[in-house]
Amino acid sequence: MANSLDSSAPDTGHESPLRPLADRRPLWGIWMVYSSSHNVLWRDEVRALTVARESKSISELFANLHDEGHSALWYLSFTPGPA
Repeated sequence: MANSLDSSAPDTGHESPLRPLADRRPLWGIWMVYSSSHNVLWRDEVRALTVARESKSISELFANLHDEGHSALWYLSFTPGPA
């Protein structure tokens, strides 16, 4: 007699539909490393990196954004973390 408190689903013998995707994660990771190492930076990316690198503080970064086209979040993503 089955336990009435057992609420687990019966085993149907079928694999999860997400299993094939999990098997591809290592290949995806290798592809991301390869493709990002061969990435050519565009002018707007170089400009954002330069503005973020040359700003000594976050307040100075915001002051340097007066004529930039991207949002401040774009530049904040290029700032280094706390030293």
